[in-house]
Amino acid sequence: MSSAGPGLRDVRAVLRRRGERIEAGEVAYRAYLVIMLAIIVGAPVVRAVVLRLAEAPPTWATGPWPAAALTAGAALLVLAGARTGPLRASLPQLDLLLVAPLSRARLLSAGALRWLSAGTAVGAVVGGVFAAAGLLRGDTGAAQGAALVLGGACVGLLLASVPLIGQIGIRARFAAAALLGTAAAAQGVVALLGESDAEDSGATPSAPGWSAMADPAAPLSAAGALILSALSVALLVRAVAGRLRWEVMREQSALWDTVRVLAVSGDPGAALSRLGAPVRVGRRLRLRVGSRLTVSLVLRDLLGLVRAPGRSLAGCAGMLAAGALWGAGLAAAPASGPVAAALCGATALLVAYLALAPWCRGMATACAAAGSPPLLPVSGWALISRHLVVPGALACAAFGGVASVVSALSGGATGWVLLSVPLAIAIALLLRVVAALKGPIPMKLLAPVPTPAGDLAGVNVFLWTFDGPVSALLAGAALGALWWFGIATTPVPALLVSALLVAALFAWAAARLER
Repeated sequence: MSSAGPGLRDVRAVLRRRGERIEAGEVAYRAYLVIMLAIIVGAPVVRAVVLRLAEAPPTWATGPWPAAALTAGAALLVLAGARTGPLRASLPQLDLLLVAPLSRARLLSAGALRWLSAGTAVGAVVGGVFAAAGLLRGDTGAAQGAALVLGGACVGLLLASVPLIGQIGIRARFAAAALLGTAAAAQGVVALLGESDAEDSGATPSAPGWSAMADPAAPLSAAGALILSALSVALLVRAVAGRLRWEVMREQSALWDTVRVLAVSGDPGAALSRLGAPVRVGRRLRLRVGSRLTVSLVLRDLLGLVRAPGRSLAGCAGMLAAGALWGAGLAAAPASGPVAAALCGATALLVAYLALAPWCRGMATACAAAGSPPLLPVSGWALISRHLVVPGALACAAFGGVASVVSALSGGATGWVLLSVPLAIAIALLLRVVAALKGPIPMKLLAPVPTPAGDLAGVNVFLWTFDGPVSALLAGAALGALWWFGIATTPVPALLVSALLVAALFAWAAARLER
């Protein structure tokens, strides 16, 4: 092992010399870009969230619901470890180093350290947001604020390390995901029972452990938990690195190189399609085609969801999160402001748009074959609409169910919230249809656009590539603000504008279909 260190350094030096060199000006520009984005975009968002939380303690954070959500998210991160994870390396490193008698833990430690550091930083920022909001309200002391920051960092570190378990193998992955999913379900049941008992007794549910964090020694306990978690994660990284197979790591590295090239070239749909794992579940299930085309297509879409359980569960989790955001944005109207409702609506519709992707694979296939001679005795739009039945029904059930629960728990107008759900889901579905019918980027958008500020052709490429997410953000913000005013006054304008938006998106999709 004495020669392993110098050998590793020599090979890494060769890789750095053969790789692309970044000049000092490029480094300075990247640092400037990150700082300006943090000042212009990040700081206002963080400030708005802190001020919103400072108005009143969030009711959803005073119980086991956050723990249940984090546990469910950890289960999904375990499943995501099958396609990616902290222990990754580039193809040259894999071909040169992993076949040599060098320590894999030392080889892969740099990438894992960056991943885990990013997760820790994100957790610390989230904890700092709650700490700052508590300090502004005056019900949080300095010790409790420091404990929140350290506790957030600890949670972020643990969530960032969870995909390591998914990298071990399929048995460890599904066992850990099942265990975490069961724990999340148990925490959800405990939360519901605790809220029902509190309603019967007239008491207000309190956050478990909140009074303990008010103790002056809470920062020391949180720091000890963070150090212990860091040591455990370091041991886990070393153990998992020794169990990884070279063939699996090389396959993942080649996959991500392909995904990166497709994403940079302006084809995010093809990039996302490469991330899907091969179908291994339900391959022996057979579909018995009946005489009714709609029923057969619905059953075919359901079979596709069963054969891809990981993607289907990820879409379900995203839709549940979107429903919670939508319900939280509209539940407190008119007590909350329109800005908060617009932010919640924009985030909710964006998450719903992204979560619909695994459920709309049948629709995407129908859109891809829209320009070819039809194999079925229906028009292209009729075939696409039939493939929207399953994702639309599942999205309305998940999105509307969680939104109604959040609204009922917050004492909001649950009826009006439920009325807005089908319109929001229709907009998200139509945006997915528009994205599936987009096709390749027109060559005229790649032409240079000279301006005094420089060539702005990249703006056209960006808008073409991400027109779906950008449209979802804008539509969600508009709907959130409109329905906030509608619940506060009358929902007729919100209904009319939502219907007009659905009609406009339908016309956009029809124009792309006929192109």
